[in-house]
Amino acid sequence: MQLGSGNRNVPEWLNLDLEKADINIDFSQGKLPFKDCQFETIVSQHLIEHLDIEREVMPLMREVHRVLATKGEFWVSCPDIEKICESYMDNKCEKLIEGRKKRDKDFSLEQFPSSMFINTIFYQNGEHKNLFDFGLLEFVLKRSGFHSIEKVSEYQMLNRFKE
Repeated sequence: MQLGSGNRNVPEWLNLDLEKADINIDFSQGKLPFKDCQFETIVSQHLIEHLDIEREVMPLMREVHRVLATKGEFWVSCPDIEKICESYMDNKCEKLIEGRKKRDKDFSLEQFPSSMFINTIFYQNGEHKNLFDFGLLEFVLKRSGFHSIEKVSEYQMLNRFKE
């Protein structure tokens, strides 16, 4: 199952999002319409930063834990405040900007300096409500019932689930 598929519906997966998905669902309600332990693998890319941590993310993560099989895998990615801060200190976000341009050929900061990229990531036209570092994400996941939590790069996650 993929939570927050956006316009990236993955064939042979159950894709969930607000619209244009296999199942249209409002994640802010914190409820998933599935039986306990129903899914072996759940993936969520760039969804939780759009939700309020206490009122929306934590209830949703408890539901993910509920519908995930006992030995199932949950893979989640979101903007990483630690990575953003390191990039700012190392090179004023130039490497992150290069990465964005590879994924989005039309991306531009216009005439703004590279430090504007932090605002672009954080606010994303008013869509983002928060940023996570591993400590905050781990806290939320543990409070939601997850026990074995490991930090991996988004590249490792994408490589694990090649389309």
